[in-house]
Amino acid sequence: MTISPIDRVSAAASGLMTASSEQAANFEPPHSADSGAQAADFPKPVAAQTIGFGNLLLPSTAMNLMKLLDGEPVAPLGSKALTDREVLQRNMKLAAANSEKPPSAGDPNYYTQKDLDTIKAATGYNLVVFNGGTAIVDDNGNPPPSDIGTNISILAATISGDRSVGIFKGEVTGGELRDIFARYADIGQSFSADWLDKAIDFLQSSPSVSQ
Repeated sequence: MTISPIDRVSAAASGLMTASSEQAANFEPPHSADSGAQAADFPKPVAAQTIGFGNLLLPSTAMNLMKLLDGEPVAPLGSKALTDREVLQRNMKLAAANSEKPPSAGDPNYYTQKDLDTIKAATGYNLVVFNGGTAIVDDNGNPPPSDIGTNISILAATISGDRSVGIFKGEVTGGELRDIFARYADIGQSFSADWLDKAIDFLQSSPSVSQ
């Protein structure tokens, strides 16, 4: 039986949740109900150069998003309608306070730092991983247009899914990305024309990753 790329993503990366503007408004990290989500539960400001802590994982170039952890305390859910940016800020703070680490190899929704950096280089958007979910935002914490966000979600989930089922091991390479783009082109699902070139350029600047 032939499994299409989209079916493979659904089967292999079923744990993926992309927090688009509508989804993010309804997303509640698993442990926040117990904590009461009060401002006092949030961590103190962190150094801007820190990019990995708690359950939070960000692209290496997402330093502007780190400022969300230093901002004003976020109001508890239900106290007011939160903007997309405030929802992201809240989830990032809760994730940073989580004692668990980001998913590891073999877990659903597992991404490496290189994955996030490659996606950022290719698309210009940040894939933020927190508490078993993901959000796709620009450097100011705002979501992309829905069609772009959907394509980034598909690309990210395929990278994670291909790795989890053994199509490739270790870090994603230029060859794997070419294969992903070709597979989706075959079924009429095309990504932005320059994403692949930008991703390859980024990977070629990383000597440890073969092309």
